[in-house]
Amino acid sequence: RAAAMTSSASPVGWALTALLLLASCASLAQAAVHQLCATTNPTDNSFVARQSAPGDVCACGASLPYALYERTTFAYTPYGKVQYTATGSSTGKDSAKFHTVDFAGSDSLLKDSDYDAHPDLQMYPAVAAAVVPVYNIPAIQSLTGADASVVLTRDVLAKVFMGDVYRWSDPLILDEQSPQVRAALSAMADPTINVVVRDDGSGTTEILTKALSLFSADFRA
Repeated sequence: RAAAMTSSASPVGWALTALLLLASCASLAQAAVHQLCATTNPTDNSFVARQSAPGDVCACGASLPYALYERTTFAYTPYGKVQYTATGSSTGKDSAKFHTVDFAGSDSLLKDSDYDAHPDLQMYPAVAAAVVPVYNIPAIQSLTGADASVVLTRDVLAKVFMGDVYRWSDPLILDEQSPQVRAALSAMADPTINVVVRDDGSGTTEILTKALSLFSADFRA
């Protein structure tokens, strides 16, 4: 899931139909470096001043819808250029709040306090996509067949992120596997699970966190 947030005041947004609306542009007196259609704050990479032509569209935000936006910008070509930079949902929302981008993509929702502070912001659903965990286990890379993938139940997945399950050889994991995957995981010299997560303001992280909270009462607590 991804949404586009915009200001209701900009006329360019209506030209993008139901997909996106635009925010007016203003610069902020902050230290900045040049990046694509805007200058950015080197501290948090938020867009602080637009640098593109008046008819162009400058945007940033969630990385999840980036590929789609890149492939659909041709529809706006008769009117100008569209530049969308994948900065993460948090940076996108901050840039939209200060009206330094025409629109921002976000996988996470605005809070009531955001609407109170910036009443002209609006969110519109734009993209639907899946968020899934991925794994890198060399021990199973040579396996073939439909049953060559690791299977994790919702409960086990939550336990992995809580640190309660931290080895690929844990019985809770092995019990869900095909014989060949179970044998490969059991034979690993170091079956330690190293969880890797994003540390920025990520809407994708928020989506996964909400899902794990629904899967597991312990995670929710």
